[in-house]
Amino acid sequence: MNVFRRIRRKPINHSGRKAVYTFIFGDHDDLKSPAIVTPGWDYICFTDDDTLRSDVWDVRVSPRRRSDRQLESKKYAGKHKILFHRYLQGNDLSLSIDANLELNCNLDDFVREHFRADDDMMICYQARDCVYDDAELSKRRLLDQPARIDTQMQRYRAVGYPAHNGLYMSGIIARRHDRANVRQMCDLWWQEYRHGSRRDQLSLNYAIWKSASIKTSALDYGQQFFVRRNFIGRRHKWSINFGGADIKFETQHPWTTARRYCTGKDYVGSVDAANCDRIFGWAADRNRLNTSIDVSLYDGGRLIATAPANLMRSDVAPYLGDDGRHGFIIPIPASFNDGSAHTISVRFETSEIDLTIPP
Repeated sequence: MNVFRRIRRKPINHSGRKAVYTFIFGDHDDLKSPAIVTPGWDYICFTDDDTLRSDVWDVRVSPRRRSDRQLESKKYAGKHKILFHRYLQGNDLSLSIDANLELNCNLDDFVREHFRADDDMMICYQARDCVYDDAELSKRRLLDQPARIDTQMQRYRAVGYPAHNGLYMSGIIARRHDRANVRQMCDLWWQEYRHGSRRDQLSLNYAIWKSASIKTSALDYGQQFFVRRNFIGRRHKWSINFGGADIKFETQHPWTTARRYCTGKDYVGSVDAANCDRIFGWAADRNRLNTSIDVSLYDGGRLIATAPANLMRSDVAPYLGDDGRHGFIIPIPASFNDGSAHTISVRFETSEIDLTIPP
């Protein structure tokens, strides 16, 4: 029995049996129409949103089985990414892309150029080469609970997973469905991801290392995203969660935008994520490229903390055209979790100009 419910049934072309697919659960992203649609490919989106519609994507509502009902939405989305052989049984080749990516290439040309015929899978790599370093970055960027990441990394160290063993990214993965070693690796990857960090590339690299040899066509991240622009990265929807603390951001004025001006300054930046412990984002002055600035945290009109925006942001570098050292992390004072109401803002340097935040 087919467990998927199609929102809008489209004729599916099985010539070549190729599919590109994405997944949106928990309203984490908007469905993005490809800039280029390649004939002969199935475009499939798995989702839990029965109102989602598309003229390009075959939208499939994917109900949770009993064993999946306790999974957070991100992990249930990840299950579809990882277990391609369960969800796409009618295809011989599939390309998985995260929902924050916009397709900007002819898929036949892309596969022909980058996916060698004898290889089992195609995947992106990044300049960083170590899962353990990426785990530390993930904690700083609030991508998961630090304790959960630490537990997973301690286990990997205990079984001998080496540092600086390379770092694959999971946002773009092509797989040949007839390769048993790839299917087995993905089964292991799912078990690691299900019980480990929400950061799926941490468990991906371990699963590849632990599995039978897999021949991989490696994609250069910078070339694909910033030079050739085969994929265009968009931001996920906002991630702001202060739990039970009575903390909120100051209401923005309707004319507030990401880019701000004052005398001699051309500010740009945003708050990307926040929780009860930290605020993560980036800030820069376009008139001072390759120069890091400070950001300030206010509670109402009272200055609470100042932090340098000098962390490397590989996504900001091509946007500004400089070295990208504009990321910041501001610790939330423990005193904020005192039961009182706090209305906070993050401002550029000593100005009264706020960074862009969620409405």
